[in-house]
Amino acid sequence: VSRCILPTDIPRHSQFIASATASVAALREDPAAEVDTKLAMELIIKCADISNVLKPFPIMRRWGLRVTDEFFTQGDAELFYAMEVTPCMDRRTQGRVALQKGFIDFICTPFFNPVAALFPAMARGVKQMNSNRARWGALPNDYLELVA
Repeated sequence: VSRCILPTDIPRHSQFIASATASVAALREDPAAEVDTKLAMELIIKCADISNVLKPFPIMRRWGLRVTDEFFTQGDAELFYAMEVTPCMDRRTQGRVALQKGFIDFICTPFFNPVAALFPAMARGVKQMNSNRARWGALPNDYLELVA
């Protein structure tokens, strides 16, 4: 179980993108091949961890607000203790909408596209994620501050 939880650690994120992409390539070469069971379990846990982007926009918006609240609270604590503030957690320089767009662009899309190729049932979620990204793109950066 702990091996399946480790993929939720963001520093290992690119490793799981590479593993999923390699599995997609292997399946294209040999359609009869199967996805490694351990990798499949790790990918599914990782999917669950960042799945808010796959939900309908009103739900994703609420999660975006909660996550950025958590980030900004950590950044405030880092500032209070005279620590270097983690860039994505600094409310003085980051906007909530920009964080959501960046999360989709740099974390979720590169991950979910190959995962959906491995697990075709995820295609609907990827379509929703793309729709959510378009909606975030149309919003002003202070949008979540206005609805909070």
